[in-house]
Amino acid sequence: MICCGGALEQVDRDILGHTGKQSEQLLPRDLREAILAEYAEGNAAIARRYFDRETLFLDPLPAADTPLAKLEIPQDSAALMQRFVAPLLQQLVANGTISAANKAAPPQDRT
Repeated sequence: MICCGGALEQVDRDILGHTGKQSEQLLPRDLREAILAEYAEGNAAIARRYFDRETLFLDPLPAADTPLAKLEIPQDSAALMQRFVAPLLQQLVANGTISAANKAAPPQDRT
């Protein structure tokens, strides 16, 4: 959804008040470790087969105290519309991304 990137960033900053880059980490370390342990055998097989090594992922795990991203979405659909969807649509209109000019042509009569 490349066309909406600027609008998403603007709503995030202006409407939701997010001023800095938030963490890219979504999973706490213990959950991340559990997932890696669950798939360790398969990951090792892929590493051996395709990369001729024992370890698939070379990057270390983030520190246990690394902050997690805050993904907060209202459970109430009206609040979701008011807080996220409406501001995004307003910004897309303001940016000219969506307008009457983008309207699809009416279907042609095939009779």
